[in-house]
Amino acid sequence: MNIVDPTKIDELFLDIFLHNKGCIENFKNDFSKEIYEICEYMSISFKIYQKFEESPNQTEQYLLLKAHIFSLVEALYTSTKLLISGFLSPSGNLFRIALETLSVSILLANPHDVLIPNKKEPVRRNFFKSYENKEKWTKSHLALNILKTNKSEIGITEQALSLLEEAKTHYNKHSHISFLYIRNNIIDSNRLRFGGGYEKSQHTIFFEELTVRRLFLNKIPDFLEIMYKNA
Repeated sequence: MNIVDPTKIDELFLDIFLHNKGCIENFKNDFSKEIYEICEYMSISFKIYQKFEESPNQTEQYLLLKAHIFSLVEALYTSTKLLISGFLSPSGNLFRIALETLSVSILLANPHDVLIPNKKEPVRRNFFKSYENKEKWTKSHLALNILKTNKSEIGITEQALSLLEEAKTHYNKHSHISFLYIRNNIIDSNRLRFGGGYEKSQHTIFFEELTVRRLFLNKIPDFLEIMYKNA
């Protein structure tokens, strides 16, 4: 991994353009198998997205759902590209966005009105129309709670909800400063990492992260197939 001197402007400038050449090769040597598996899930997921693309359904709701499905698959893929450059927390934050996109997509694929969570009196609304109108209860970070409140009507299993909740808990920590972020920037007792990168001393952190991702990404095609049938 190239070590940049943050006090030197020219080094900073060159590192922005060149920094990941060596670290990507190191990452590839350590995690080719894991990344290839992730690419398999991405390929399957994109092929399912193409089924949405080829559908004759051109309603506004379906077009919005289709845009979210594309954004979901693209975010998951781009998150992986960030990860192999050593950007653990930016990658994790983008993965969190993908999780929220998935939850919103499931709601957009649901043809029925949903019960709004945390209301004293039961109130049902059309999620798509409310989402289009930017009503507060439809914000993406609240989507999982809406799914939990309406799990029976939507037809989402406890196992699927549990997976989403576990993933959300895991990736929410990438939205803020955390010990994980700080730990990832410590190479050893004498060196700090500045501006991304990966080397073997960080193997455990990234192996653990890839293990979590593969468990979740393995289920993405199942979610997409169900949405395709329901929409």
